[in-house]
Amino acid sequence: MHARLIIADCRTAARPNASRLAFTLVELLVVIAIIGVLVALLLPAVQAAREAARRSQCANNLKQLGLAVHNYHDTFLVFPPQMMNINTNNDRRWGWGAVTLPFTEQSALHEQIRPNGGGQIPVATTLYNGTPLLRMKVAVHNCPSDSASMPMNQFHPSVNASSNPDNWYAKSNYVCNQQVMKYRAGFEGECFRMASVTDGTTNTLLIGERRLNVPRPKRYPGSIVWGTAQSTGDSANVFHAAHPINTPSNCNDFDADGNDSVRTRFAASSAHPGGAQFALTDGSVRFVSENIPLNPAATARALANTGNGCTSGVDTGPGWVYNNLCARDDGQVIGNF
Repeated sequence: MHARLIIADCRTAARPNASRLAFTLVELLVVIAIIGVLVALLLPAVQAAREAARRSQCANNLKQLGLAVHNYHDTFLVFPPQMMNINTNNDRRWGWGAVTLPFTEQSALHEQIRPNGGGQIPVATTLYNGTPLLRMKVAVHNCPSDSASMPMNQFHPSVNASSNPDNWYAKSNYVCNQQVMKYRAGFEGECFRMASVTDGTTNTLLIGERRLNVPRPKRYPGSIVWGTAQSTGDSANVFHAAHPINTPSNCNDFDADGNDSVRTRFAASSAHPGGAQFALTDGSVRFVSENIPLNPAATARALANTGNGCTSGVDTGPGWVYNNLCARDDGQVIGNF
């Protein structure tokens, strides 16, 4: 009898411990809350790390393109043209992106499309051995921070203002400085030489970024790899220093020039917070703040639909760092910026 009571007492004493095998609702909610806080703290850090990696890859793209321009210069003793002088307007001219393909490990593509000074860029639907090469992604021309879901550029189509995606060229996120890569040059005009950059290659911008983004109010018209497009002018492959970096455009849906009488389509821009990256003429790459000093008179001329923000003695001068960096021979040598 006594032994039975002891066993019963032991069983009774063990029951409360048995009921503690699971969490209470309050404890579960506390654990969930702690996990939520940790995720909230870690997520920005993860996103920042990913953006840092993308920005590093973008800088590497710019270094490769800068090196390609240098190798072009070593081969031909001139810089590549911004666009070639093949006719009396700016429609579908081969440009620096196409002629530097052999120097970015794209010799096979260059041999197939054969950019030259004697003809226009074919329309985007043109087939080369059955493949629309002008619609194919060229990785070195794509910033990884830019939208990967938009491999084509609708703002610079091969058919005027076409909403048909088949008429859109492969996008690029990089645009040149026409103070170094000459406007309307090439086989019918002498390009600039390294000796033309009298301000020094470390003080002159060579290639910058241009974001591609469709929704307003943050619309950016991007660039295309091959040169200029149909009726959208040279904004397809060049930047101007007349507007602050990351100034959005109000251009039409399928025409970068349309509805843009203030020339915002020429602004440099990027998907990186706070500014954009540039390759300088010495081959180095720098991140340039969107708040870099800029001559307001140059902006005023752009708002009046004139000027490019880079004209020596007009747009440049003491203190106007962005404008001075774009001019190759204005005498305004920049130190640290």
